[in-house]
Amino acid sequence: MGEDPGILGVIAGCAFWSAAAIAIPVIIWRLMR
Repeated sequence: MGEDPGILGVIAGCAFWSAAAIAIPVIIWRLMR
C-alpha cells in the first residue's frame, strides 16, 4: 500500500538534477566574475 521506491527514486533524481541545473551555472557565473 506504500509508494513504489522506484517512483520515489525517480522523483528524488528529478529534484536533484533540477536543483543542480539551476545551481551549477550560478556557481560558475559567480566564480567567473
